[in-house]
Amino acid sequence: MENTRCFANRFSDYSKGALLPDHGTDTVVPAVMATVDRILKSAMIYKSLGLADFVKPLTKFRNLWEVWAPIHFLECGSDELFVGRPGYLCAALVLKQKLGIDILSKDQIKSICQAIIESGKQYARKKRKPFPLMYSSYGTEYLA
Repeated sequence: MENTRCFANRFSDYSKGALLPDHGTDTVVPAVMATVDRILKSAMIYKSLGLADFVKPLTKFRNLWEVWAPIHFLECGSDELFVGRPGYLCAALVLKQKLGIDILSKDQIKSICQAIIESGKQYARKKRKPFPLMYSSYGTEYLA
């Protein structure tokens, strides 16, 4: 048990991540995704070690949903798998599958999905694309 607790103490340092409110989205979004990654790993490791602390990172994760709710929270593309809304939803699914806990409410998930759809519609109209949903990430366009 001593080794388990020592590992958990060291891991808690890794799991801590914070958004910096005075930075722009180019700085904040990568920080948010790094935070999501740390939270995901922290919760699963804490849970596998049988530690009650696994709930703390889940609260942080849940509170991050509002970052992805605005349609254009990131100028270079908000709907890319690795730095956008789909990645956050995938992380929520992994947490649900691995921990058996619904992290996000159905309304939160619906809000994020609606933002993904609306973002695709707006981009397709703005760029006059013949497709109903079109996205762009870091200058690369792609279909939904």
